[in-house]
Amino acid sequence: MNLLWPSLYAQIVWCVLASAYNCLSLLAIANGGIGFAGDASTTQSAMVAVVIFGAVTLAGFLGRVKIYKVLSPIVVIALCVGGVLKHLNLGPATYASEWHWIVAILINSFGVIAYTIGAFASYRGSRTKAGL
Repeated sequence: MNLLWPSLYAQIVWCVLASAYNCLSLLAIANGGIGFAGDASTTQSAMVAVVIFGAVTLAGFLGRVKIYKVLSPIVVIALCVGGVLKHLNLGPATYASEWHWIVAILINSFGVIAYTIGAFASYRGSRTKAGL
């Protein structure tokens, strides 16, 4: 069984979760609070990354084989370094609360898993509805 198609759906779930986390963070900042994982510029940069990573997922759904095969491993590395290791290295003291720190790590860990499965599955010989 090729896991690409389910992993693409999991990637969409990650995009929604990451977008919600970042949008709620921006909303907190706009209402005079503090961002969940940094200031507005940090959160906006994270949102740009979510859009870029989401475009890679879209390439998978559209059956753009070469694009997905090349970019999905890059997304895995970028998300692992910038989305998980970065949060772990900063520690909970730089976040709105320890809860916000843990949620950021969990969301991005889920994303790393989803994109890793997709990257490996895209190189398997079997084909899926996504055309890969």
